[in-house]
This record gives sequence, C-alpha cells and structure tokens, in this order.
Amino acid sequence: MLHRISNEDGVGNLFIAAFDESGKKDDSGFVVFGGFLFRAALYPAFCQRWVDALSAKGIKYLSMKEAMCFRGEFADLREKAPPNQDSVTERNSLLLSLATIADENSVRNIVSPCRSSDFRARSKEEQKAYGDIWYCAFEGVTKRILSALPEHPSVSIHLLCDNSEEYSGRCLNLYQKMRSRDPRFKRVCEMIAFCEDERMPGIQAADMVSYVTRQVETKPDGPIDPVVAQIYEIFNSRALSQSELVYHTPELGTGALSDPT
Repeated sequence: MLHRISNEDGVGNLFIAAFDESGKKDDSGFVVFGGFLFRAALYPAFCQRWVDALSAKGIKYLSMKEAMCFRGEFADLREKAPPNQDSVTERNSLLLSLATIADENSVRNIVSPCRSSDFRARSKEEQKAYGDIWYCAFEGVTKRILSALPEHPSVSIHLLCDNSEEYSGRCLNLYQKMRSRDPRFKRVCEMIAFCEDERMPGIQAADMVSYVTRQVETKPDGPIDPVVAQIYEIFNSRALSQSELVYHTPELGTGALSDPT
C-alpha cells in the first residue's frame, strides 16, 4: 500500500518535485524518469548541504556520467585525492554523502523505469498517439505523487525538470494537456519550470537516482559498480517503487498512459 504523505508536520503544504531522465529509448534497454519530492520549506537547507558537500571537494555540480568516468567537474579528482586514499575511494565517498543528503532531506524519491522495447514494438500510429515513452513516464510519476498527497486545498506542487532540448518542450505540452483534462492536477500542480542542471541541486539529485536505477535495471545479472549498488540501496529504502508508481497496460506495460487521446 502506498503511504500517504501527511500535512500535519507543521512545515507547509507546498512541495517541489525535481525530475530528470536517464537513457534513450533507441539505444538503451530501459529509460528512467525519476527524481525527488521535497517540502518547499526544507528545500533551501537541502540545496545548501548539497552545494557545501561538492564545494568541499572543489566541484561545482554533479553529473553522474562525469563522476563515474572522471570527466568534467570530476576530472581533477584523480589528482586531488588525499594522501593514502585513491581517487575512486574519494569519489565514492562524495557520491555516498550526496545520496544520503538527498535521502535525508526529501520526502522520498520517485522512479519510473520503462522498457524501451515495449514502446518500440507498438505501431507507428500507437507510438504517435502516446507521444513518447518519456511522457508516459512523466504522467505516471506526477499522477502517483498526487495520489500520495493529502486531499487538502492548501497542497500544491511545483515541478522542476532538466532544461534538455530533447524533451522540455514536449513536457510542457504534456503538462498543459494534463491541466486541461485533470481538474486536480490543474489545481495542485501550479507550475512547471525547466532548469539548468548545473545550477539546481534538485535536478542533480534527480540525475543521480535516475542514473543508478537505470544501471540496476539494465544489468539485473551483470556486474554493477559497487558505489552504484550502494547508492541504489540508500534510495530504494524510501522509493515509490515501479509497481506502486506507474500505470500498466497490456499494450505498453510500465509507464504507459492509460488514455492516449
């Protein structure tokens, strides 16, 4: 049973939901749309802790792809590791600290892993009707968040998404479509904003949970980097899991819209 979020803890009923994606439907076994639900009143404290943890290592922002390959902001970490500590240990320690910060400062995380082959197997007409696998997942996570929140007129959500050219425009179109056909979504989801991930800790945390979820989903029996497995376990303890989170249809499976019209 899905645990409903209380509105009785005295920190307000405005929530921030930050999302990001991992994977491409054409070159990955799974695509993942995921992120975190934060209390807006507590979000600044999370951002400060996140930025402080990165700044202590001389890093401006987190990208999991860069971190795992020691590229970008993580390129110099190989040379900055303390004496008697290798760069992998130094990186892993930072990533685990960031995962703990995100977990401790959020209501919970939300992930929607979707199998690419299920979407590609549909006819061109069906794929066009559904739009894209990302938007199936987008509607699934937002509606499931609504089902977890209390029915109260003061409850509202601000959605934050990565400002990616690949899907931000269509996410906005879907957001408008959902507002037009779902009265509660229109009332509760007051806004959607697209942010530069390098400047938004919530989006960076969403990148982390999406990345590790896709790694685990695409390698159920294969080797997974130990730090990825550790981060996944931190997040998995308080996740809205796949079975709880998204809608299922015989046609498209996990993450599918129930009504493509």
